[in-house]
Amino acid sequence: MRILYYCFLIFLIISCSDDDNSVALNLESEWAMVSVCGGVTGECNYFDQIETIIVFTDHKLITYSNDEIVEESDYSINNVQENGDNIVFELCIEEEDSCYISSKSTSSLLEINKGSLLYTYQKID
Repeated sequence: MRILYYCFLIFLIISCSDDDNSVALNLESEWAMVSVCGGVTGECNYFDQIETIIVFTDHKLITYSNDEIVEESDYSINNVQENGDNIVFELCIEEEDSCYISSKSTSSLLEINKGSLLYTYQKID
């Protein structure tokens, strides 16, 4: 009986393993900043012209402002979860030594929450 109990326990441990890789998340693209919300006033600023673009490559995040590189950082993605039509994840930027709660919707919007500011990006096709 004891052997059966241990076999059952091992089966439960193996079958209940955490698998964060089951949610497909592909950020590798160019993203144009469309708004910034929050701060002291909580207001939103919407941009008519593309001034800031972020580009995700294989573990590199490159930020452009007016077509010039202003920052290049290594990044990692952690704790990927599906939440309805959104994929919620943790975006960790090595050079800032910080992680930010972020989400990507099926409508090609990317939101990055940096403290009291929420940055929204639209995927550039």
